[in-house]
This record gives sequence, C-alpha cells and structure tokens, in this order.
Amino acid sequence: YGQDEPQVEEYALRATVEFDLTPDTLLTTRFEVGDFDQFGQRFNNIVAGPLALFVDSEEGEFGRTNVGSINPVLDIGAAGQHVGESLETSATLTHDFGAGVLTLLASYSEYDFDRECDCDFSAVDVLRFDDREDFDQTSFEARFDGEFGDSFDYTIGGYYQKSNLFAEADTFFNTRGSGSEIAVDTALDTACTFQVGLGADPATTRECILTGVVELFDGTPLAYDDFTRRHFLDQEGEVYAVFGQGTWDLTDRLSLTAGIRYTDETKDATQGAFAILFGSEDNPVIHPIVGNVAAYAAGLEATGLDPATAAATAAALDPFFALGEAQIHENDLSRSESAVTWSAILDYQLTENILLYASGATGFKAGGYNSYALSANPGEAEYEEEQVESYEIGAKTTLLDGTAELNFAAFNAEFEDIQTAIFTGSTSFIVQNAAEATSRGFEIDGRWAPTENLLITGGLSYVDFEFGSFPNAACYAEQLLAFRQATGNPLATVQNCSNPTFAEAQAAFSAGLTSTAPVAGQPANSINDLTGQVSDHTPEWSGSLGLQYDQPLGSLNWRSTMDVIYASEQFRQADLDPFSLQESYTKLNVSTSIGAADGGWSIALIVKNLTDEDTFNYVNDTPLFDGARQFSPERPRTVSLRGNVKF
Repeated sequence: YGQDEPQVEEYALRATVEFDLTPDTLLTTRFEVGDFDQFGQRFNNIVAGPLALFVDSEEGEFGRTNVGSINPVLDIGAAGQHVGESLETSATLTHDFGAGVLTLLASYSEYDFDRECDCDFSAVDVLRFDDREDFDQTSFEARFDGEFGDSFDYTIGGYYQKSNLFAEADTFFNTRGSGSEIAVDTALDTACTFQVGLGADPATTRECILTGVVELFDGTPLAYDDFTRRHFLDQEGEVYAVFGQGTWDLTDRLSLTAGIRYTDETKDATQGAFAILFGSEDNPVIHPIVGNVAAYAAGLEATGLDPATAAATAAALDPFFALGEAQIHENDLSRSESAVTWSAILDYQLTENILLYASGATGFKAGGYNSYALSANPGEAEYEEEQVESYEIGAKTTLLDGTAELNFAAFNAEFEDIQTAIFTGSTSFIVQNAAEATSRGFEIDGRWAPTENLLITGGLSYVDFEFGSFPNAACYAEQLLAFRQATGNPLATVQNCSNPTFAEAQAAFSAGLTSTAPVAGQPANSINDLTGQVSDHTPEWSGSLGLQYDQPLGSLNWRSTMDVIYASEQFRQADLDPFSLQESYTKLNVSTSIGAADGGWSIALIVKNLTDEDTFNYVNDTPLFDGARQFSPERPRTVSLRGNVKF
C-alpha cells in the first residue's frame, strides 16, 4: 500500500475538582474521556507454507508487511484498523468523624471499539475479521478507616458492581471471488497442490477435500457462495463483596497486617453464531443456504446417497462447518460463583536500614464466557474461575549512608484452573482452563548514587513456571495435521485435537502421537499435553541495568541515560509451537536531554533498540492454510524527539 504503518492518533482529557463541603468533608469528582485511532498493523509471514506462492516478501522479514486485498469488501489496508473511545467518571465523598474516616465512592465507566483485520495475513483475498465491543460498568464502594489506640489500624467496607458487555464479530469468507482476485477456492487448490508436493495423500488432505467441497455443488442452487460468520456474546454481570483489613503493631519493630474478602459474582449471557450474507455487516441478512444442513442433505440425496449418509455428509460439508468450523446456535448461559480470599503480611524492622517481611495471599479470577465459541456445545463457551495461593519473603535495605537501596524477594505461587487463551484455528481465540501450574523464583532490584550526578539502577529476576497439569492444550499446525491423519478425519479442528474423543485418543496413541494410552471413562489427553511445560511469554531470566548522569549547566540541566534490557528465550504462543520461540535478546536504549534546572521545560533525543535487535511478540497459525504462520515484530531501532513544558 506504500504507507508507513502503524499510524496512531489518540487523545485523553482528564479533569479533577475538589469541593471542601465542610472542614471535615471533602467531595472529589473526576472526569476522563479518551479516543484512539490506529490504522495498519505489523504482520508478516514467519513461515509461508502453502502461502509461499502468494507472499510478496521473504519469510521472517521484520521491516515490511505482505498483507493486502483487492476485493472491495476485504480491502481495509495492509492489515486493518482499530478505533475506540472511553469515558470514566467518579465521585468520592470522605468525612472525618474523629474516630475514623468514612469514604463513599461511586463510579461509572464505559468503552467501545471497532476493529477490522485482514486476517488471512497474506496477499490473497480470503478472510476479513471485524469485531466490536460495547461495555459499561457502574460501581459503589463504602469503607471506614479507623484505629484502636496507637497500635491497631483497620479498614472495613463493601463493594457492588454491575456491568453490561456486548461483543460481536464477523468473519468474511471470500469463498469464490469475483474472478479478479485469489479467493478461497483458488488458494485452497494451490495449498492442496503444495501439500501433495510434500507427499500428502489428496484423499485425506484437508485443503484438497475442501477444494472439492467448494466445487461440489457448482451449477446447482446449492453452489457454495461467499458468506459471513457472525458470533456474539450479550452478557450482564453483578459483583457483591465485603472486606476487612487490619494492621497491628505487635512491637516497635514488628507489625502484622491481615485481611479477608468475600466476593459473590454472577454472569448471565446469550452466546451464539449464525451465517449472514457476505459483506452485510451493518444491515445483516441471514444467509439462505450457508448453515442450512437440510438443504445440503437434500442436494446430496439427489446425487444418489441414502438419507442417513447424506445427512451426516451434509453436516460435515456445509460451508459454515467445513470452512467456518462453526455450528449455528444460540445458547442462554448463567453462572454464579463466590470466594473467600485472604492476605497476611508480617514486617520486621531488623535495623534502621533493613526491613524483613513475609507475606501470603489467595486470589481468584472469575470464570466467564467466550464470545468466540463456535460449536453448539455450551461447554465450549464457558470457562471456570482461576484460583491462586502465593507466598513471598523478602528484604528492603538501605546501604552506604543512604546512597543505595537493595531489595530481595523470593516467591512461590500455586494456580488451579489457570485461565489461558488458545487459538481456535478459525480466526479467533477462546479462553480455557489448564488444571494446575506453579510459578516460583526470585527478584533483586537496587539503586545506587555513587556521586551527586550519577544514578545506577538494576534488576534481575528468575522465574520457574511449570504446568502441573495441562492435558487439553491446543495443537499447533503439524500436530493437528498428524491428528487428522491418525483419526481419518481431515476436517478435525483444533478443539477436536485438544479435546479428543476416546476413539480419537486411541487412534492418536496407536499412531505414536501421544505417549500415554487413554483410559476408558477418563478424559482423553490431547496430543499437545503441556503438563510439565512452561507458559508462553515467560522468560526464565530477565534483567535490566540503567545509568543516569545529570550535569548542571548554570540554569540548565543536561541529562544522559542508558538502559540495557535482557530476556532469555520464551515462547510467544500458548501452544508452545516451536516456530513461536523467541530467542534470548539484549536491547539498548539511550537518550540525552537538556532543560531548565527547575524542570519547567526540557527537550530530549531518544533512541530505543539502538542495536536494532529483531524480536517479535506474537506468532500464530494462519487460518485455512495449515503450516503457514504469521507473526508480529516488535519495534526496530526508533529515534524520537520529545519536548515537555510545565505551566
């Protein structure tokens, strides 16, 4: 497209006003509004696979995109755009009773966004994905802060929240095209040829079968047509909570802080998926053929198939299932959950310059629903709450006559039903629960000012993360291909692979794809059982070192900084696809600035990623093209000039 992308425009306005209603009563109001507009996204192919004939840049190239479309419905720029706005308001009333302070807080927030994506992530005209969200939330909180004598402070309170969420998404399948672009039919045929060239059997290869499916009803009223898959979630939620916390000074050096909270949360929702005409997003018209399994069954019966075989075949060959990997459905859902969580911190002032502490806490993240659930099974839409129990010990120290600080912490966290996002294989993600996980490690950070002009900062962390049990992780492309071959189901989806039936699990074990034989009556493990493995975006080692030098120049101040950032290797996709492994890297940022000594103004030259390291933060399988992967590179070397004025 010949454009510099991404391009971002955003603004925010915030106003806070305080009213002294009485000498002991304060009313604080806050208002904030924001808007953002991003055009273009940074996507390219890290593995072209079946798209090798269509890409117009090299695999793994960090400096440009090869995403584009010429079909008018799909043409939204090199990769898409994302626009949205937000509003936040609150009013806080505090009154000092002498024996304590009462705080009443009321707040309201809302946001909405629209996002458009050329989500075949290539130069072909196959897919477009649009999603929209509209959310609002109202909350009230009341708390009282008091004390008993000189040794005990406490807080008690309650909280209420009501929210509404509407999420909707359209996936445009350019099945046949207008003849001037490379649409699904042409792309699948080319992908079939690519796979057969690698030794695949066309009778059991998904791309080849789908090519035949697309052409099966040509010349009949049931001929495959372009269509749009819409899925949605309309949800209401309520949260009630009561809480209390107290700090007790046991001695002049030893104190204990403990708290407890009870939370009750409910969610009621309607979630579904259906087919509409291609490009009818604003005024959707239900597609008369796509998703009409009975019509396709009748068409197959006309070719001579018996009714039972025709019905079963139509259910698999209907384009809403075969291409969209979805079933038409609308499910009413409801869930309610409650939890008691606690925290405790013991502080000991060993000396004037050394504070020791030990803490423990529990927490939970409520379960919910996936707007992107595609099957008619309501269980796919729902995920359960996540729970964690964590402990930490550490020390905060002041050294070298106050010129240095050094802090240590060691932690251990045990997760149950940890929530993780997986790719459905069809242009969307859903949240599901892994069973158990443990995260343990340590952190060290410090600051040292050896002179009045020089400040040195640094930090080092080590994280040992391991899934104690994660039998149903999503499969990446090669695993899904092997699963399809082993089970004789070339149209199997990622969900089939991560949640196999007992028969499918037996077939996978017989083919040597899994190391554990399935046990009758017990859930079957997926091919990609991540038990004992690490999570994505979790480097084992990470660290930073910073230098800041200030030099007074009369009424001016000159400042120079340098930051070195290191991270060890980490996966960028939850399925731990080998192609998503980001190798360890070190990045260097530098800046120099000059400004008024009183901080009234400054101007700075900033260079980030000075050595121009190539890194990425996202990798995923490309929809419809098994074996292809797209990725999102992080910023290369950037140079900016920044000015700051205070008045």
